[in-house]
Amino acid sequence: MSDAPRTLLRHSGLIASRVRARLSGASVVAVLAGRGDSDNFGDEWMFELLAKGLPDCRLVEIGHPATEHRLRRMRLSGAHLFSALVVGGGTLMNAYFLPRLEPFAEGGLPSWSVGTGVGSAGFGVRETDADPSGWVNVLPGFERVTVRGPLSRDRLGELGFSGAEVIGDLALAETPDSPLVSWESKRLVVNVAGSEKETPERGETLPESEVVEAVAGPLGALMERGWEIVPFALHDDDLPRLGALGARLGGWREPPVRLRESADVERLLRGARALLGLKLHAATLGWMCGVPTLGLAYRSKTLDLARFLGAEDQVADLRTATAADLTSAVEELTARPPERIEEPHRRALAAKRDLGVLMADINARASARR
Repeated sequence: MSDAPRTLLRHSGLIASRVRARLSGASVVAVLAGRGDSDNFGDEWMFELLAKGLPDCRLVEIGHPATEHRLRRMRLSGAHLFSALVVGGGTLMNAYFLPRLEPFAEGGLPSWSVGTGVGSAGFGVRETDADPSGWVNVLPGFERVTVRGPLSRDRLGELGFSGAEVIGDLALAETPDSPLVSWESKRLVVNVAGSEKETPERGETLPESEVVEAVAGPLGALMERGWEIVPFALHDDDLPRLGALGARLGGWREPPVRLRESADVERLLRGARALLGLKLHAATLGWMCGVPTLGLAYRSKTLDLARFLGAEDQVADLRTATAADLTSAVEELTARPPERIEEPHRRALAAKRDLGVLMADINARASARR
């Protein structure tokens, strides 16, 4: 069987979706995203925010290089279909995602990155193994390179690319105008997470069991003082870890809140007094929504955003902290004065404006190429 029939059989659903995109009449934008099949709220949220920011375009997530090469021969990829390319939110500037851009290297598509992170995308990949050096060869051809925070910018600079601008995480595009904190409340929302990929050989943080034990003590003390502890998950992998924490606290009153779309965020945080978050976008929610937050940094991406937001003192670095350090940080969370939320929220609002301007420019220029 020749290549074309095999392509039709193997990718019939993808081909149909690309044909629909072409027939939609809108400019089609290729998006490098981290969604995959994991149903991770953070990754899905990034794609949703890009779609909102580019309302006159049709967004299509690009696939593996071999698939894109086959589709290009059918005029369903490359410049035959796409008007522009966007590297979206998420930590995508690393060796894992770089090959996705190879089929577009000679296509002449105007390209942008939107608040992208540099380095390890998450569990099971050490920062030292998430080599982003190859990106410095492709980024000079971009219209504009914007990254999540100063650590991302500086890492690219050390590798030889000095053109990156810090704009913040794409999530900040939905920063509310006013803080959502309820100072009279005794409601703390908590996310802990992990992965079987985070083995001693491939991880670099405190073991999960030590994290759970370190935060359980101060959370249990709050419960004894009448506080409500509400667990929330961004991914199904969070649920066993939240279950372990709940068992340590005598059980949850209600099952963990599973975030699936942006509308779930306000429902979770409205009336919250504090947030404890291990996943990057769990901590991001607290800082951008004006809720006292302690981020538990299992990779540099949380530190990257915290530095951008002026919240460096609101992070526990799990790569260097002891269990005792973590316990102390959780104990301090609910004692913070109100002014500690002001700077992160102010900077998040500024980032919201900057991200809006950037996406409006991409939307206008991409749609003009239809």
